[in-house]
Amino acid sequence: MSRANEPPTLYEWAGGGDAFERLTEVFYRCIPDDELLADLFADMPAEHPHHVAQWLTEVFGGPARYIEDHGGYPHMVRKAMGSSTAVTSGSRRASSTRPATAR
Repeated sequence: MSRANEPPTLYEWAGGGDAFERLTEVFYRCIPDDELLADLFADMPAEHPHHVAQWLTEVFGGPARYIEDHGGYPHMVRKAMGSSTAVTSGSRRASSTRPATAR
């Protein structure tokens, strides 16, 4: 079936893969200045923002790069289970994306 007759995906409306790469780059650039999130993300590998961009791309209807490259959601959960992610940091992460989306 052709996508020509379908509305754009959220991925397409957002600007595609480049937009998600920029979003995650800006978000993670702000992390060291945040008193709650700085420690949580201090040991993240340099490629982490790119992996998050791949995952977001997929979630919003783009190419399945995260599944292809990393094994999808089960891989992400395994990584998070081994981290020191605090429950209270969830709302801070969400609020931290606001400045990133404005840039």
